Amino acid sequence: PVLWGLAAEGEAGVRRVLRTLLDEYDHTLALCGGRRNADLSADMVVRQGAAWRGEAAW
Repeated sequence: PVLWGLAAEGEAGVRRVLRTLLDEYDHTLALCGGRRNADLSADMVVRQGAAWRGEAAW
């Protein structure tokens, strides 16, 4: 994405791409109930392709 931004709009494009990625990360973090990286934990992550076992399996 950064190279695309650079090719499309130069430095301003790179800044826009990075700002968008940061905004999307902040939004996703908020949807997970966090406000900062330290609020995340490994149990919030489900690997792609992993079978969901539910809480009873833990």
